[in-house]
Amino acid sequence: MKLLLPLVKGVGQRNAGPNFASGGSPAVILSKGFCLMGELIKAAFGTKVTPKLRHYDPNNTDLDYQAEIFCELYPNFPQYKQHVAAFVERHYCTMINDEDHPTPQDVLQFLKPDEVIRLNEWILTRGSNLHQSLGE
Repeated sequence: MKLLLPLVKGVGQRNAGPNFASGGSPAVILSKGFCLMGELIKAAFGTKVTPKLRHYDPNNTDLDYQAEIFCELYPNFPQYKQHVAAFVERHYCTMINDEDHPTPQDVLQFLKPDEVIRLNEWILTRGSNLHQSLGE
């Protein structure tokens, strides 16, 4: 499923929208002068949560455990990937993209251990509907 930005009136605009790091496409001119500004994120709402993620413990500060959780969340949940990309952009003034950072380990190089824990808590907050869908 793709979430899209709203249509914007703009006759004669060409490629006016940004090309997001999430793999979004540039703007497309539609009929009657409306312009699609770009994809917001590519969301994977049907992705199954593994038992490890279902039983995530934010109080476990073991670096290997938190890195393992991060490495499971990052490639499997585009919503989480966007969450991490926004955090890195805000705090490190750099962009995460698939060409320069193809693996979760590449992204972990930017992050401090306490930041990884805070980012992993996404599974408890924004990812709470994932737990509800599993009957927990």
